[in-house]
Amino acid sequence: YLYTPCGDRDSCQSNQDTLTAMMVQSDPKKKFCARIANWDEFESQPTFDGKEWKLEYANGEDCFDEPRLFTTVWRCRESENDVTIQEVTEPVPCHYVMIMYTKYACPSKSYSKELCLHPVDASGLSGGWIFIIILIVVITVYCIAGYIFMATVKNKENGFGDMKGNIPNLGFWIVLPKYVMHGCIVSYQFVKMKIGKDDNVYHNVDDEATAHHQGF
Repeated sequence: YLYTPCGDRDSCQSNQDTLTAMMVQSDPKKKFCARIANWDEFESQPTFDGKEWKLEYANGEDCFDEPRLFTTVWRCRESENDVTIQEVTEPVPCHYVMIMYTKYACPSKSYSKELCLHPVDASGLSGGWIFIIILIVVITVYCIAGYIFMATVKNKENGFGDMKGNIPNLGFWIVLPKYVMHGCIVSYQFVKMKIGKDDNVYHNVDDEATAHHQGF
């Protein structure tokens, strides 16, 4: 079984055809593939009996002249960060039941269409923002801890009042822009030199080919 909520995003191969649906059942060895349920743009609404949520879809591929029926059962588990599928059964022919555990089925959690259609990380932050936050924290700790260290150990005679004297690694930060500038200049000259060499090679090859052609 393959299942992806919020869209017809699973597929399987049936003979020469590829079937796509929200829930599919497949057996590659027997070349069997069936649409269990299709995405219905939130037409099916969940029901809650006080313990678990249920969603029913009756729009699957025909089975004995009737659409296949698919029931999802969502049960609460606070420790489940995402969704865990416990089992998929077929209690009666052509009726499939999937039992899942997730924190989103708990009474304290909320669900929205946007979260389904556009999933986000649990923290709500992208990797880039996490890196920026860590970088800001590291720089802040470095400045504060370095200033305290300089004022209490290296520059004790002047104490905390000496702002300039307590900047950690002041000499390094003064010359750093020069190092960066020189590095950019050297890199630029190196790339320019490599490009110039390649151009000269091409020119030499063209000149030799021209001279050879004129000799005939």
